Amino acid sequence: MSTTTNRLARKARDIVEQDAKEAQVLLNDAFKSRAYLYPLKGIYYLLSHRDLQRPLLKKVTPAASTAATVTAAMFAVTYLPQVAVLTFVNGPLAVFSTIFLVLTESATITGLISRGFFMQETLVDVFDGVSCSVEYWGPQSDCVSRPFFYMIRAILSPKVVLSHLDRQQTLFLG
Repeated sequence: MSTTTNRLARKARDIVEQDAKEAQVLLNDAFKSRAYLYPLKGIYYLLSHRDLQRPLLKKVTPAASTAATVTAAMFAVTYLPQVAVLTFVNGPLAVFSTIFLVLTESATITGLISRGFFMQETLVDVFDGVSCSVEYWGPQSDCVSRPFFYMIRAILSPKVVLSHLDRQQTLFLG
């Protein structure tokens, strides 16, 4: 019995050591790649290019008012019932954990509403603006005519692609 236990303990220790070595390799690769700097570089790029800020600034007020409304409504409707339920699980800390729970729920709902109604076209415009400003697909004069832009727009808004296709068919047939 002890031989089996020792063998299982040795095998478990070997697995843990192997996992630790793999995790160390992954962390070293992640650190060397400097991929963690990309969000900071993106923020800097956005702040240094005024023409990319314009579409976003137009949507700040509707998004902020949506966030405030959703958060207030969530606290008014769901806070007390969730505190009551979480009191059984968390005891006296339920008051604080429920605050974070309601804020997380509100952020999720706000994100869905904002992306669905306000930010959809704006995100596409910013993507187009960045792609055109770095001349990723060539000169700025023809970067809008690239098919990739219409693929991105199709994912976010099928109406744009349909109107583009109608325009092309009219030009081709007419």
